[in-house]
Amino acid sequence: MLGTRAAPGDSPNSCSAPADIQYDSGGFSRNGVAASWGRARSLCWLMRQAMSASRGSSGVHSPRSRMPISHTGASATTTSRAHEPVAGTERESSINPWERQLIHHVTDADLERVRAFLEAHAETSLFLLSNLALLGPRLGDHPNSGNYQLLEERGRVAAVFCLTRGGNLLVQAAGRAELAGPILKACEAQPIAVRGVIGEWPTANALWRLLCADPRFQPLHSVKDVLYRLSLSAARVDRDAGGVLHARALDAQDFDQWEPLNTAYLAELDLPAQAAHAQRKAAFVSGARARLWWGVFEGSRLAAIAGLNATYGSFGQVGGVYTGPKDRRKGLARAAMSRLIEDCTEHHRFARLILFTGEDNHAARRLYESLGFEARGAFALLLGERRGAAG
Repeated sequence: MLGTRAAPGDSPNSCSAPADIQYDSGGFSRNGVAASWGRARSLCWLMRQAMSASRGSSGVHSPRSRMPISHTGASATTTSRAHEPVAGTERESSINPWERQLIHHVTDADLERVRAFLEAHAETSLFLLSNLALLGPRLGDHPNSGNYQLLEERGRVAAVFCLTRGGNLLVQAAGRAELAGPILKACEAQPIAVRGVIGEWPTANALWRLLCADPRFQPLHSVKDVLYRLSLSAARVDRDAGGVLHARALDAQDFDQWEPLNTAYLAELDLPAQAAHAQRKAAFVSGARARLWWGVFEGSRLAAIAGLNATYGSFGQVGGVYTGPKDRRKGLARAAMSRLIEDCTEHHRFARLILFTGEDNHAARRLYESLGFEARGAFALLLGERRGAAG
């Protein structure tokens, strides 16, 4: 996910949902006691960059090859009550076209089963889960807020998705690519233009094909990532590396050194820095206070970074791992990740870490696998722009 380009995408814009803060029908609560919206908001970073670059790498960067993605696909001419499978998908021939579907906004009464569905697919749902916990199911002023929608089949949850104010479509459909048409149609009924798709690979890729079939849509960044999971009880870390290389959690005073490294990270991903400088600083300070950023220093100089861009319950999602080109091949990414893993185990008390990194980022993959991460499938981070879209 963040990466040094080692790193999975951990940028200033990320959301972290502590296990004790939750949105429910009564609003935000902490350990059963009502919590203010301001408190919930203060725990959420601006996720826009984190979601734009949520990968991991080893600190040795090789330019990312663009994944060829077809610009042909079925048009999204579906209704909210009928299947229209994406042409060419495996399930197309097996779907009953008359099977009834219902798509509607998530209400407070739906929250329990929506969370249960997402938690059943937690490894590819952390952005949806953390945003839901911190921002609730409805569109607000925050760029990562949005109206959560639910696709039901015969009364059962088949998909949950959210088009954020920033234009990112977050989706979980348990790999059911044939649901892409109805999902996209529901999103296109909203005033916000879809600019990117983030989620489990089969459904996100099917949505991407539909978007790219529109001549107004311009793909900018299309990468298929490998999804990795680490059980912290099985982590293989070099506990001496962090001390020898002076790895530690970052604090607010480290922003001036963190900012150029994060900017360089985004540039290597061909992604623009998002939000104004003051917003990026506020996001970093909030994350640092929550102990969500780590770094490795050579003397007083910050040389490598790693962080968490989403948390939910016992899960942490790694992002923004990055080492500058002149500092690579020194073991700095390993030291940063080792300290991150230690703190996630001993301070945050997480049980698992998730990250995703490019299929072609072999250095990053070797690093993560050497630390005990295991490949679990594929994840999509697909970004573009619709010409003529406002906002």
